[in-house]
Amino acid sequence: MSHFDIQKEDESDDYLLKIKNLKKYFILNNTFLNLFQKKRKIVRAVDDVTFNVKRGEVLVLAGESGSGKTTLARLIMKAIEPDSGRIIFDGRDITKINKKNILHYRSQIHMIHQDPYSSLNPRLKIIDSLLEPLNIHEKKLSKDKKIEACLNTLKEVELEPFEEIAEKYPHMLSGGQRQRVGFARALVLKPKMILADEPVSMLDTHIRFQILSLMDDLRKKHNISFLYITHDLLTSNVIGNNIALMYKGQIVEYGNLSKILKNPLHPYTQALIDAISQFNPDNLKKTKEIKIVDRSTVDTAEGGCIFYNKCIFAMDNCKNPPTFIKRSHDQQVKCFLYENNAIN
Repeated sequence: MSHFDIQKEDESDDYLLKIKNLKKYFILNNTFLNLFQKKRKIVRAVDDVTFNVKRGEVLVLAGESGSGKTTLARLIMKAIEPDSGRIIFDGRDITKINKKNILHYRSQIHMIHQDPYSSLNPRLKIIDSLLEPLNIHEKKLSKDKKIEACLNTLKEVELEPFEEIAEKYPHMLSGGQRQRVGFARALVLKPKMILADEPVSMLDTHIRFQILSLMDDLRKKHNISFLYITHDLLTSNVIGNNIALMYKGQIVEYGNLSKILKNPLHPYTQALIDAISQFNPDNLKKTKEIKIVDRSTVDTAEGGCIFYNKCIFAMDNCKNPPTFIKRSHDQQVKCFLYENNAIN
């Protein structure tokens, strides 16, 4: 396996991943509306995002569809380049690295996708799909050793009988089995981190919690860090340590997951939690009051709070850019409601 030729910034750092002021904007071109507008529309997909992930930690990145979660994951995976900001992985700045270092980086960090079928080549047997990353990153390893590693990994993700599973094609497996194969593909290279992008959203409920339990077991056994990307706060409560709530490209609340779910501070977080249907079936019949309003006709000053047009607590001050306010050592929020109750 190749190695980084980048010097570490800090040998004693407890954080595996550091995201610092990361930005990625997209300009919408060739749209019908642009023909009549002087300014081109800019989508702030990732807008000045900062957070850290410790070794062996599960950080939940939660938010509604279109909030920028997947774009952020693609930036971390080096699938696209940021406009500005830094990505520090295992003490090394990998924001701008050469192809050799990208190859090694992608052996250390892996992404699990939402659709377990489309992420596997339908023409390849499972064993061949698992061999692909080893053939790229472990060229000196013998074929027998590679096959042995693949079979052991299938066994580790609880795909039994693993010898038979290895000879099957993706269409012969269930959705839950295919997602386990996805985790096996990641594990075969012994990564330090896995980005799991909505990994259980397409699975049945009882299968979801089996996969989440598998993730937790792998984290404990191998000290793997996870970035668990989801819109479902119920599943995040099963596995997460900390949580970052994302809305329109920005992190609006960040901290201890249990504390935030019990006492959400940002109005957006409150609205998300109010929309959750609890495990109690009777709760599904209850009418939920979603705490948002619609001020889409109100012109918010550029740079103001991104939730202003939907917030029931909106004030004139919210037309200014908010900054993070620390409410406790493990909870911070980007909201003017708490500016008089901050701690140092």
